[in-house]
Amino acid sequence: MISLERKLPVNLIEEDRELFAPHLRHEIPEPSLKYYHNVRATGMGILIKGLSLLPESFPDTLESKEWSWESNKYNRLPTKLKLIAKSHLSGRSKVVGVPCLWCTDTWSLSYFFWLTETLARLEFVRDKLDEGWPLVLPDHYLVVDFVKTTLSLFGIDNLLPVPLGHNHILREVHIPTRTAGIHHFNPELIRRVGERFRASGVIAPMAIGDKIHISRRKARIRRFINQDEVEAVFDQFGYTTVCMEDYSFRDQVGMLTQARVLASIHGAGLANMLMMRPGSTVFEMRMRGDFNSSFFNLASACGHPYYYQSCKPEHPELNEQKNNFIADIDLLRQNLERIEATRQA
Repeated sequence: MISLERKLPVNLIEEDRELFAPHLRHEIPEPSLKYYHNVRATGMGILIKGLSLLPESFPDTLESKEWSWESNKYNRLPTKLKLIAKSHLSGRSKVVGVPCLWCTDTWSLSYFFWLTETLARLEFVRDKLDEGWPLVLPDHYLVVDFVKTTLSLFGIDNLLPVPLGHNHILREVHIPTRTAGIHHFNPELIRRVGERFRASGVIAPMAIGDKIHISRRKARIRRFINQDEVEAVFDQFGYTTVCMEDYSFRDQVGMLTQARVLASIHGAGLANMLMMRPGSTVFEMRMRGDFNSSFFNLASACGHPYYYQSCKPEHPELNEQKNNFIADIDLLRQNLERIEATRQA
């Protein structure tokens, strides 16, 4: 097992200590490489062996039963039998006779999980990729900007895509286990992914500076009700405010590899912190009282000092994923002043 130890937020408010305390120590398993023969890989991203769906098809292999709803959804008998029957339809199969790799699961097309888990798994099998082993993955992944751009930047071009409605029969497939559980990260692999982004040489699309504030102004949820005031304060402190949907993934790589401070409301855009050099600063604005530790944990894995600000929810009865927020503007100024003072010390 790998033992993880995390530091408290730089700007910890004492009454919040109990929120962070359970996350200061954690253990994750050492990743390993599993081997299977004669596996059917479907265009949906499900792996079938005989009459079973391989657990490596799903993201909850390291989780307790509370997370097993994803694999349970596919393992319901009618769904499972339908998947197996479709994989045996005549004329829909292609045999892959050489050793190959499979590194995705049913959550891998999520931006957050692609960056923090799938790329870490690819990094773990980097020696095999460099030897020319093909990577098998669902065909529809390759139309997604952040997927195709990452594979290109990382020099992963020996691909065997599986079209929807078809399957590849993999005579010898090697599958890296998950590098950490959900909400947790393998520091060595995460930092190697970051180094690979920084070595890509991608240039920012404009002179954007080294302090970036990601705005969710264009999002339907998890945005600030007082967005104009929030952006005005960030502007006063020299941050460039960006809406990530306005930029290609390649441009985002160019911006983040040059950044030294990343500030954002809780959301997948904060996963971009792994592109920054270790020792950069992360500032997460999140819902008061509702604590998802993902980005606190990721900042630790990346080697970034972590700051936070708790924000009042628009609808107290809803959870963070379904809410909008109101930022305390005076507290925001105090936090940005503290970040500046720490950086200049």
